[in-house]
Amino acid sequence: MTVDRTILITVWVVCLIIIPLTVPKKRAREAALLFLCNQTITWTLSVLFVEMNLYVNPIREFPFATGSNFTNNYLFFPLLSVIFNLYYPKTSHLSLNCFTI
Repeated sequence: MTVDRTILITVWVVCLIIIPLTVPKKRAREAALLFLCNQTITWTLSVLFVEMNLYVNPIREFPFATGSNFTNNYLFFPLLSVIFNLYYPKTSHLSLNCFTI
């Protein structure tokens, strides 16, 4: 097994552990909707970019099906989006006000 495959397996294990730890039960519906919507966006754009030869994924889980990376599009980026959206600060801070328009 190569280092790249080991990294992909590690990402899967870490993400599957992080999901129940970071998503509160009362916000599970919101998290599921965010997760699915983000999967749609990342998968569509990834397939578009790969078909237009804008980038190439050297390590893919399903090399004969698509040129896209399954782990990034279906797990890693959507999970980061869910965590960001669930825990984005509701109150504004002075430091954030300086950088927003």
